[in-house]
Amino acid sequence: WSPFFVYGVYRSVVVRRRVGFLFEFMIWSMLVLSITKHKEFRFAFPLLPIACCYAGLGLASLISNREKISATRFAFYQVSVFVAVISNVLASFYLSFYHQS
Repeated sequence: WSPFFVYGVYRSVVVRRRVGFLFEFMIWSMLVLSITKHKEFRFAFPLLPIACCYAGLGLASLISNREKISATRFAFYQVSVFVAVISNVLASFYLSFYHQS
């Protein structure tokens, strides 16, 4: 779970006071997939675009509130985006070159 996904769900559920069908579907699907004995990532893979939409919602709300927040908090947001990008790039290189060989 990325922090942007969690913040996007928070913005959708708490701030806008609506859950939406996609989040309910995603939670229901993850619960059903967690109960079954045969667990493979390919069954949960179709839920990834929904999670990306919520992460995008969280990131967009952070960027749109830039005028209303302090410079220190905005710097924290920039650092968190930088850390998220770098950690994903490093993980992708590791998983692509070393883990699969």
